[in-house]
Amino acid sequence: MKIIIVWPNAFKFGWLGSTQRYLMLERCLTDLGFEVILLAQAYENKKNQQLLELESRARIERTKYTNGGHVDSAIGNIKKILLKLIMPKKFNRCISYGWAKKAKMILDVGEYKNISCVWSISGGYLDAPVLGGAISEKLNIPHVLELHDPIVSVDIHGNDEVQEKIFKECLTSSKRIIVNTESYAEHLISKYKLGLNSVSCIPQAYSGNTNYKKHNKTNFDGTKINVSYVGSLTGGRSLKFLTKLDKFLLEKVTLSLAGSGVGFNELITIIEEHELPLCFNYYGKISKDEADELISKSDVSIIIQPTENSLEVPGKLFSILSLGKPVLALIDPNSETASILRRSRLGYIIDINSDSSSFIENFVIRLFNDLVEHKINPDFNYISSFSEQTFRKSVAELVKNHVN
Repeated sequence: MKIIIVWPNAFKFGWLGSTQRYLMLERCLTDLGFEVILLAQAYENKKNQQLLELESRARIERTKYTNGGHVDSAIGNIKKILLKLIMPKKFNRCISYGWAKKAKMILDVGEYKNISCVWSISGGYLDAPVLGGAISEKLNIPHVLELHDPIVSVDIHGNDEVQEKIFKECLTSSKRIIVNTESYAEHLISKYKLGLNSVSCIPQAYSGNTNYKKHNKTNFDGTKINVSYVGSLTGGRSLKFLTKLDKFLLEKVTLSLAGSGVGFNELITIIEEHELPLCFNYYGKISKDEADELISKSDVSIIIQPTENSLEVPGKLFSILSLGKPVLALIDPNSETASILRRSRLGYIIDINSDSSSFIENFVIRLFNDLVEHKINPDFNYISSFSEQTFRKSVAELVKNHVN
C-alpha cells in the first residue's frame, strides 16, 4: 500500500514545527504499513534540505520548479522579482499555486500503482491542495487535506476572491480536512459552510514522553532567571519589551537567544547603547538538538505570537510544555494558544498589544516569585493530550475511516 504526500516546501525551513510534524506523520504511516511517496518542489537550500531528508523514510520526488512554478535560476528569480513589482496580485497567486499548475502538467500520475490516498500538507498556500486534488481526481483515490497554517490571502493577510474560490473547491472535494487548532476548524466550518464532521483537529505534538522528570531541576538559584527564546523575530515579533523593565528586574535575568530576524539586532543594539544590566547570549541559527538543549536548560521560555496569527498555535509550544516549565507568552489573550497555556497551568500571558511597562513588570515579578516559592504546578494529564502517542492514535483512526 502506498500514500502520496504532497508537501511542496519539504524541509525548506529546517527544524520548524512543520518539519517535525511531517516526520511524525510519516513515521506513523510507515508503521501502519504504507510506503510513502513525497512530492515536493525543487531544492532552494539544497545542502540543508538534503541533510534533513536523511531523517525521512519516504521516496522523495522533486520537480525542477520551485514555489511559483519558476526554475531556481538567475533568470527564474528575475522573472519572479519583475512579476512582484509589476503585477503584485498575480505574483501572490503565482506563489500560492503556480507550482501546482506546473507540476500537474509534468507529473505522470498514471505511473503510480497501488496508491491508497493522496495526503496534501499546506503551509499557508494553495499548491498542496490544488495538486493533491488533481491527483485524487486522476487516480480516483481519497484526498486528505492537511492545513498546517491558514491560507494566506484567503483566511489571513487579505482576501483574494480568486484564491478563495479555488480554496473552497479544494475543501469541498476533499475526503477529510485536518487542521491543528480547534479555532481554525470552527473558522472553516463557519466561513465555508462545511459539515460539522468534515474537519478533524489533530494538534501539534511533542516527541516521546513528557520530559518533566528529566528536566524539572533547573539552574534557578533564587537570584537569576534563565530565560530562553528560540525562533524568529520578524513580522511583529519583538523582545524589546524586556528593555523596558526596571533595572532591578533586568539584573535578575539571563537571556539565551537563538534564531534569525532583524529583531535580534534591534534588541542587542538597545541593550548595548543604553548599557542595560541584562546578561544575554545570542547563538544565531542552531540545530534542533541545540535548540532543545537550550530550552531544557532554561527556567522560563518566551513565546511570541502576533494577533493576526491567532488561528495558529506555535509548534514549539508543545515541546516546551512537556518540560513542565513556565512560559512567558506575548500573545492575544483570547487566542487558542492562550487557552492551552491556561489549561496547562504554565502560562504567564501578556497581551501582545499592551505597551504598559508596569503591567509587564507585574507579570515578570509574579513569575519570579512563583519560581522562588515553587508554585509552578503543570497539569500533565492535559499536556499529555499533545503527546506523539496521542497524535499517532488520531492519525491511525483517521486512516482507518477515510483511507482505502
